[in-house]
Amino acid sequence: MDKKWRLAKPAPKKFIEEFPEFHPVILQLLYNRGITSEKEIEKFMNPDWERDLYDPFLMKGMQEAVRRIKKAINHKERVAIFGHFDVDGVTSCALLYFVLKKLGLLPSVYIPDRAESYGLNPGAINEFLKEKIDLIVTVDTGITSAKEIELANRLKMDVIVCDHHKVPKTLPKAKAILNPNQKGCPYPFKELAGVGVVFKLAQALVSSQQSTINSQQLKWLTDLVALGTICDVVPLISENRLFAKFGLIVLNKTKNLGLQKLYQVSQIRPGSIDVYTSSFILGPRLNAPGRMDHANASFYLLTTPFVQKAEELAKILDKHNRERQRILEKAIDEAKQEVEERGLFKKKLIMLGKEDWPSGIIGLIAGRLVNEYSRPAFVLQIGKEKSRGSGRSIDAFHMTEALELVSHHLLQFGGHKKAAGFSVLTEKIEELRKELVELAEKKLTSEDITPVLDIDAKIDINSINWDFWEALDKFEPTGYGNEKPVFLAEKVKIESVKTVGKQAQHLKMKIGDFDAIYFDGSKTDSKIEAADLIDIVFQLGVDEWNSQRRLQLKILDMKKSK
Repeated sequence: MDKKWRLAKPAPKKFIEEFPEFHPVILQLLYNRGITSEKEIEKFMNPDWERDLYDPFLMKGMQEAVRRIKKAINHKERVAIFGHFDVDGVTSCALLYFVLKKLGLLPSVYIPDRAESYGLNPGAINEFLKEKIDLIVTVDTGITSAKEIELANRLKMDVIVCDHHKVPKTLPKAKAILNPNQKGCPYPFKELAGVGVVFKLAQALVSSQQSTINSQQLKWLTDLVALGTICDVVPLISENRLFAKFGLIVLNKTKNLGLQKLYQVSQIRPGSIDVYTSSFILGPRLNAPGRMDHANASFYLLTTPFVQKAEELAKILDKHNRERQRILEKAIDEAKQEVEERGLFKKKLIMLGKEDWPSGIIGLIAGRLVNEYSRPAFVLQIGKEKSRGSGRSIDAFHMTEALELVSHHLLQFGGHKKAAGFSVLTEKIEELRKELVELAEKKLTSEDITPVLDIDAKIDINSINWDFWEALDKFEPTGYGNEKPVFLAEKVKIESVKTVGKQAQHLKMKIGDFDAIYFDGSKTDSKIEAADLIDIVFQLGVDEWNSQRRLQLKILDMKKSK
């Protein structure tokens, strides 16, 4: 599907002139990200861990949460952590487990499987009752568990909720709620991942407790914070950017035995771990047990002190991931075939399902359909009586708001703007599909579902050099909310071009003084030859080969110049 090129609004001339020490294109990138004051530019270009972290006690409920955990420490109470089965949930569990252990507690950890309901559930509470638990701390979940928390209270168990998901109208009656999105919370940053909220609790505990853990030791746990933050696809701005930037430094020299062994089976070397590696190599392996079996394996990997156990678990995660990939590719082929045969792409929302698609991969199928067809997609694992669904979306269609509007059909639902899950009676699926499709047809315009390639700035490729690269590199880590900068260069001359790859699917070009690579470029309609003048949309990278470093253009799209 052809993409529409959309160039960002030019920065005001006054802004460009105000900071002559920066390349104008760098200033354009800052302007695109809403960073326009000297103070904001300094914080973005030169982030500082100590200076830029917010006081955790600004978060509503923090005083109460710390007070209750201190009581548990002083009275040697039994504490349980209740988590979630994705990377954010598992890293949240591991982080809090380490911190509470350092503070003298030995918490039990309960991670539900996908067959259990979203959030805290009666089965887990009964297990806690058997263990004589005094305090439950939910992480990356719990904000919608009002009934379950009421049950825990009746059974004389206190609950602290650490969550970041959308806050319902009725809050649970917990001992403390930590969620920066709750009404009346003055915390300045609202976009924390679940693991980010847990880190703020850990910060507060460490700062207010004479203990064996200090802020420097806590910093060594930011490898977990970086993984959860990056893999949950929250915006990499403000504190999330700090967690990712400094956490990646820790990830590259981690002391975590399980992560070290996971690097080995994943064939990645410390020093090379970045947002991409975290998102597409480590993240899928940590997610795989929760998709294919049970997320406990990932939690045990992150917390085991034993070398042999870490090696065994890393291999199990890798095996689960390979199995997930095999099942997923088959399911995606089936889904795309059904979309084409039934003409589902003709509507502004796609919804489909099968009995034999595992619930652990339906969100991944939905994500692939969104990328392929540029419209919201819901995919279901269809059961005899109840079915589970997962949705992924585009910018113009808010997943959880849409599910709220059709909630009369649902048993449960939850999620974010661009990703959500739900359960529904199987007999209600067709009614649900009709209402969601009608909703999308009313809300979305044809422009909303046209794929767009957003471009940060026009650039003269002759102005690109190593000084420019060093300034550009300060935008890292890039990801959702701080996307990797994209440039447009017009009327550039192709010096040479050839196909590369096993199926000759990629184009390798020489453009001016630069090497350029266009992945899958030979499949496009634009046939080009040496000496042609073209317009290119690209990202800048570094190609390292035989100990030599060269700047390289990674082509995203191209057209012959007019």
